[in-house]
Amino acid sequence: MKRTTRHTPAWIVTLFILIAAGCTGTKDIVTAELPTTTQPTHNTEAPATQASTVSGPQATIPINGMACPFCTYNIQRQIQALDGVEQVDVSLEKGEASVILSEQDAPTAQQLRGAVESAGFTPGEVQMP
Repeated sequence: MKRTTRHTPAWIVTLFILIAAGCTGTKDIVTAELPTTTQPTHNTEAPATQASTVSGPQATIPINGMACPFCTYNIQRQIQALDGVEQVDVSLEKGEASVILSEQDAPTAQQLRGAVESAGFTPGEVQMP
């Protein structure tokens, strides 16, 4: 009789590693559509040091509770889903999100806070123009 081995799915292993490491933003990891490229989808550099191809009013959101790249990805995905958001850069090191807004139909500070909260994190005071 052939003996078969059962393998634990990779997402379960990843989830346990993140929980053990203290990541509090694992709420959406199971359902998140992870990028298929090896390039990160979030920005770990300060927004001022990178050339931006999108111009418009910028909002900055301090975010408490981020611990890993999955945290930044989940926050970026929630903010980017809002109408009127042109670009989102989430910095794990700085603990904040920089959001470039469209000239028209820009989201309100409350909508930006709601997007961060829906990703499972606590936003600070949103700084908007």
